[in-house]
Amino acid sequence: MPDCELCQLAEVVLENDLAYARPDSHALSRGHMLVVPKRHVADFFAMTAAEQGAVGLNVAAKLLAWPALLRKAYRLDPSFAT
Repeated sequence: MPDCELCQLAEVVLENDLAYARPDSHALSRGHMLVVPKRHVADFFAMTAAEQGAVGLNVAAKLLAWPALLRKAYRLDPSFAT
C-alpha cells in the first residue's frame, strides 16, 4: 500500500523473507524497533501463521540476540548481570 509508512522499507536493521525490523520513526524511547511483515496487513491477526512466526520469533529473536545493538541503543550498563 503506497501511503502506509510501514510498507516502505526504510532503515532496515534486519530482515527475512516475510518480515523486517526498523527503527520506530515515532519512538517514545531511544532504540525502539518495529518488527513488521513485508506484506500490508491491518493487524497482527490478519497475518498468516508464517508471517506471525517471522515477526514474533525469527526477526525479534535475532534482534534480542544482538547485545551490542541493544547496548548501543539503550546505553545499558555493562556491569549489569542477569
